[in-house]
Order: sequence, then structure tokens, then C-alpha cells
Amino acid sequence: MVESAHTDVACFGENNGSSTGFVSGGTLAYTYSWNTLPVQTTATASALISGNYVLSVTDANGCATSMNVTITEPPLLQLSFNIVPPSCNGFANGNVSSNVVGGVAPYNYLWSTTETGTAIHDITAGQYSLSITDSKGCTVSSTAVVTEPNPLIVTVSADTTICPGTAIPLNAFAQGGSGTYQYNWVPGGNGNSIVVNPMSNQTYSCTVTDNNGCVISANVQVNTFSLNPADLSIAAGATTLCLQDSTQLVATYTGNDPTVVLVWSHCPCAASTIVTPFVTTIYTVTATNQCGQQLIANQLITVTNPPMVSLNPSMGEICVNESVSFSSQGDNDPDWGYEWTFGDGNSSENPLPTHIYGEEGHYTVSLTVHTLGGCLLDSVMFSSVIVHPRALAIFSSSSLSETTMDPTFHFTNNSQNAGIYSWDFGDGSNSIITSPSHTYETFGFYTIVLNANNEFNCPGSTELTVEVTSSYDLYVPNAFTPDGDKSNNIFQVQGYGIAEDGFGLQIFDRWGELIYSSGDMSEGWDGSNKKGEDIAQDGVYTWVVQFKDLRNGTHVANGHVSLLK
Repeated sequence: MVESAHTDVACFGENNGSSTGFVSGGTLAYTYSWNTLPVQTTATASALISGNYVLSVTDANGCATSMNVTITEPPLLQLSFNIVPPSCNGFANGNVSSNVVGGVAPYNYLWSTTETGTAIHDITAGQYSLSITDSKGCTVSSTAVVTEPNPLIVTVSADTTICPGTAIPLNAFAQGGSGTYQYNWVPGGNGNSIVVNPMSNQTYSCTVTDNNGCVISANVQVNTFSLNPADLSIAAGATTLCLQDSTQLVATYTGNDPTVVLVWSHCPCAASTIVTPFVTTIYTVTATNQCGQQLIANQLITVTNPPMVSLNPSMGEICVNESVSFSSQGDNDPDWGYEWTFGDGNSSENPLPTHIYGEEGHYTVSLTVHTLGGCLLDSVMFSSVIVHPRALAIFSSSSLSETTMDPTFHFTNNSQNAGIYSWDFGDGSNSIITSPSHTYETFGFYTIVLNANNEFNCPGSTELTVEVTSSYDLYVPNAFTPDGDKSNNIFQVQGYGIAEDGFGLQIFDRWGELIYSSGDMSEGWDGSNKKGEDIAQDGVYTWVVQFKDLRNGTHVANGHVSLLK
């Protein structure tokens, strides 16, 4: 007897089926024969495609039997797509869904976008690949080609410039997209063609919508001719002329209207003209364009008649480094040009100048006047200015610092161009002596001022600061005899340059014990012991003095005094 076990083909069209025969009975050994090409002679036949197979078995005695086996395969695994393209060019609203038949479910999906569902959504135009694997590991792959409409394009009339209020048609032409276009103008209304007549610059926007709702817009700029006053100007070679002089006038239009024509009011001449007015005149140029719009520009040309000017008389006598003011009389005008020369190499263009002469001498001053248009007057002169020398105050001091012991200073007068003197010593004292001396009563800084003058009353002054410093000294006896004989009975500190406040005197015995103290310099120690009852013992005592000088400086002195009875 023969039985079999087989394995069907996994995927359609493959040759991976197999079958094995199991024999019982008869006499070993068995001989096997499969009706395959080539014939297989083992119990198991492999690499089988789908179909019907016969296994023949013969035992050792020549007894034979056979068995039929059928190998099957699954249906062909097939893939197709349902494609919905994007509605508008460049949009991402397309989608692709898959249709799978054959193989053995369930199926696994892998798109080129890495998605794993049966469909992909919100995609742009392009190629999208899908690979499907069934439960037997059989695969099928395909690519979906997603298309899109052609770009929606609209062409509109070119930008233009018109006279204000002129009617002009505007046209739009659309192509691409999905056809059947709707046109809408803002402002303007519907339709692919409209007529407009703007009074000022206007932008017109045309929006086109196709069957799929795709939208495209384009603008038309319609400008209107207009004249800007800033675009018309007159350039004058000179705006102020002397009588019988000429100047060039040039009219210029800088706007963007090529139809503008320039016309002068005084002549049918070109944009550039030469004028020679005899009186002050306003020249006018008019700019007119094709729309009849006009601009007007004016230029004032002032004609200046020769002025009549005379100069003031002599300025008189002054001192060195003293200022003098000059002026003229007549048809003075602040817009005229003045050229003053002062006779010392200096000059000024100020109508009313002030000048300082730095050296003595006789100086002649002249004035030249130019009118606003440059008309020239002859130079004129007037009598000289006399500049006298100024007293030069100079002095020196015997010292710049003295002490209160001898606070006297001696001053030497070295002034020049001077003969009259006055001194201010800075402490309220004065002197008219040529070279005085002065003694100060207290310490401090003092500024001495010397005022010098001469016969021309041209004074000068100088100053110098000196200092009187505070000095002090302390006189302390080294012995006294408090024996009641009225001679040398008191130990008292004396001195000079010592302030009344801040004084202190202390007396200590040999063991360092304080036996006397006082804050009054006019007082002294009478030799009493600490209790003040009896005279202290003979011996050497230590004194300590604290005091301030007149500048509030603090000092300490100490020493020894012998008490002798």
C-alpha cells in the first residue's frame, strides 16, 4: 500500500511544491518512479509546480503499485490603483487607493512614502510605488503615476498712462487649468474685458477661477498724467544784477511726462534764455502737457542801483588792545558786502565791525562796498586812528613767603610806559609809592595788585600772591623755687603763636602720678602736691604740654622741671 504527504506551491508560478510516498507491505527494497521531467526515483519528489503527479512503486519481488498526487498553487497576486489627481497645479490634495486580488490574505502594504495603509492622501503630482506582501510571503509591486492640471495662467493688458478720465479697455486671457474660466475685476466687475476711466492712478486686479476652483490673479496699473510742482524749476546764473548786467535763465522739467512743453512769458524762446532787465523783474515759465495740465514757475531777478555811501569821521585816539567800532553812513543795506581794511594788515566783512589794535601807531582805515548783485563802490578812506601805548605793570617782591615773626615784604616796581601807580596789598591797605614796602598783621595769603597808568590814560595792571605763614615757639623753665620769696615761685609755660583754645598742661611725679593739670596758659603750677595742701617734695617732675598753633595744628611737648625749696 502507498500513501503520501505533500506541500503545495507557495506562490503562483513557483516550483517549490513537494510530495513524499509512504509504502507498506510487499518485500523490501522498494523502487520509486515519479512521472516528473526528469524522472525522480526517490520517495520524495521536490521542485514541483502545480499539477497532477503519479508515483509508481515496485518491491523486490517485482510486485508494483501506484498513487496519484495533486499539487496546487494560490491565484496570481495582482495590484491595481484608483487615482484621484490634485485639483490644481501644484496642489497637494490628490490621493491613490490600491486594489489587490489573488495570493493569500491578509496583505501587508508599503508605499514609497513609508505609509502602510491601503491608500495615500493629500499628495502632489508624481510617482508613488507600492509593494504588497501576502501571508505566504508572495509580493507584488507597482507604481502609480499621479498627474495634475496644467498651470492656470492669465495674461492681462499692459500697464499704461492716460489723461485723467479717459476711457480705456482692459482685457484678460486665461489658459491652462481645467478650462471654463470665470473673470472678476476689482474694481470693475465680471468678464474678461472691462472699460475704465480713472481720474487718478489706479490698480485693477483680475481674478480667474476654473472648473476645479483653481484661482490666479494679475494686476494692471493704470496711471494718470499729473504735473508735480516740484518737477518744474528755474535756475538763474545770478538772481541779483547790477544795472545793465545780464544773466542766464534755464527752465527744467524733471517729471516723467514726455508731452510737456515749456513756454516763457517774456519771449517765444527755448528753455534756456539770456535776460538783461533794467528794473527788478519776475520771469515766468509755463509747462503744459497733452492733457492740458499746466505748471508755472517764477524767478525774481533783482536789479541793484549803485548805492550812495559815505564814511564816518575819524575814530580818534585809543589805547593798545582797546576795541574801536566802525560804521558807514548813507544807503546802507545789511545784504550788501562790506570790506574793511584797518591799516594793520587785518580786515573784516562785517557791516559794523569792531577791531582791536595790538600795537601803538597811526592807522588809516578804508571801506569798499559791494551791493547784493556785486555792484562795486570805489574805496574811500578817512582820517587815521591813533593808538597809544598801554602802561605795562611789572613788579617783583623781596619774598613770596614770610612768617608772622617778620611779615614785611619789599616790592620793586619795574613797570614800563607808566608814571602813575596805585597799590592794593590785599589786606585793605593801599599805597601810591613807586616801590613800597608793606607789613602784614596776621598770617594768610595776600594778592597784591599794581595798577599803572600814563599820560594817555592807557592803564595796565598785574598781581602777585604772597603768603604770611604762622610761626610759634614754646618757653618752659627747667627749675623753680616755690619757697614763698616771691621770686621764681610759679612753674608757667609761655610762648607765641599759640591758640587760646586747646591748651593743656600736666605735671607728673616720679611714679607717673598726675599731681597738677590746667587748661589755661595764663596759669602755672605753684608746686603744691596732689592734694593741694603742701608744697611737694624737692625733686624732678615730668611736664606734658598740648597746644594748637594759629593754623589749628596740634602739638605735644614734654620735659622735666626741678622743684627746689
